[in-house]
Amino acid sequence: MANSYVYDYGIIIAIIYYLIHSSYIFKLNSDNFFQGIGGIITVGIIVFFVALVALMRNWNKKNKPMQLWFMFGVLSIIGGIIYSSVKADELPEKEQKNYEENNQVRTILSLVAYIVVGFIAYNVINDAQTCSSNPELLCDKSYIVTFALVSYAAYYIINICKNFSILGFIPNDGEISISQGLISTLILSFWQFYLYMVMDGFRYGTVHKDVYDGLTRGGSQSSIQYLVYMSLIYIIFTFSLHVMTSNNCEKWDDVEKINNIKEIQANIITTAVTAILMIFSISN
Repeated sequence: MANSYVYDYGIIIAIIYYLIHSSYIFKLNSDNFFQGIGGIITVGIIVFFVALVALMRNWNKKNKPMQLWFMFGVLSIIGGIIYSSVKADELPEKEQKNYEENNQVRTILSLVAYIVVGFIAYNVINDAQTCSSNPELLCDKSYIVTFALVSYAAYYIINICKNFSILGFIPNDGEISISQGLISTLILSFWQFYLYMVMDGFRYGTVHKDVYDGLTRGGSQSSIQYLVYMSLIYIIFTFSLHVMTSNNCEKWDDVEKINNIKEIQANIITTAVTAILMIFSISN
């Protein structure tokens, strides 16, 4: 099952280009079709069809859950880019420059960070064990790419919610600090690597049985299984902290720091839940 590709490198390149296009080529209030909203929508449609063709070329019923997760990540990024571009085009002129600068730095930095973390995680596993005939999830490049894509999509959408004060984020009338955004991205990169390490050891076709045996028969538990259980407890704790932050944020003065904390918490919860759902849906 290792290296069961569900993607073409063409779609990866297309998504990366689309992110760069939305950050550096797209200009707010531009009369140029390619540089404006028209270009964003057109390129988004092209990326969607490239992804669809790649999915059909690599369609495999055994990999259907992973392929659906991959397409979900692609559609989330496309939808997020189109939505954020339209919303940004409606911002007051004094806020647009700050938004463009912040969007350029965070999009590229976070993109590089997620690629590097996935590359490191894959190579760490390959250095530690032979993956040629190993059914573990992290020995499969497709799983690494798919999880990185879905996690980045979650990061991108949550950042949109923060920028436009959606889903509990507080409106920020001041300038957005790029440095604080970079710190958030760095923290989330470490969290992403942690999730890869948590997933290490899960094998195709054994997750449901391993969990069932561990819970019902009291079978021997490896250290990685205990790590997973601890992670579930941590997720619950983080979610509780996120609720407490949301309920008490009005008492704090620094809106940007509040939003950054909420962004980190939301990413941790979302990606952790996503990892669990992917493990169980793909490993059956």
